Amino acid sequence: MVLVDVTTIVAAGPAPIAPAAGELMPVTSRMAPSGALVVAVHGEMDATTCPLLHDRLIAHVRSTRHLILDLTGVSFFGAAGLTVLVVVREAALLADCRLCVVARTRPVRLSLMITGLVGVLDLHTDVTEALVCLTYQRERGWLILVSPAISGDRALTCPATSDSSWLVLRA
Repeated sequence: MVLVDVTTIVAAGPAPIAPAAGELMPVTSRMAPSGALVVAVHGEMDATTCPLLHDRLIAHVRSTRHLILDLTGVSFFGAAGLTVLVVVREAALLADCRLCVVARTRPVRLSLMITGLVGVLDLHTDVTEALVCLTYQRERGWLILVSPAISGDRALTCPATSDSSWLVLRA
C-alpha cells in the first residue's frame, strides 16, 4: 500500500488563475433614442462578478433618469445577482431613476419568482417592451409592472405590449 500526501500534490500544481470579472461577465452600455441607458449583461452573475457590476450600475443610476438592465444574456444567476438587483433598485429609487429589468431566461426568472422579486422589480421580457413601457409611463402615468400572482391590486393589461403575463398599475 502506497500512501500519498494529497496536499503536497495539490500544492505542487500550478496555482489556479481566476479570470478577470470582465471576462466572466461582459457588460455593454448604449443610449437608446428615447434617452434611456440600456445596460446588457452576459455570462454569470455570481459572487465573483457582481461586485464590479454593482459599482457600474450604481454609477449609471446616479447619471441617468431611465436605466434598462438587460439580463437576457445571463447564463447563471446566483444570490449575489439578486442582491445586486435589490441594492440597485433601492439606489434607483433614491436617485429618482426608473429601473427596468429585462428578464427572459429561465435562470433569472426562476430566481426572481422564488424570491418574490417579481412583484418588486419593473420586469419586462425584452428591451423594446421596456422602452415602450417607459414611454407610456412618461406620457400616461404608468407606475410599475407587477406579477399577476399578486392579488388584491387594481391592475390592467399593459397597453404597450398586450402581454397578459404582466400587469400594470395606474395612478
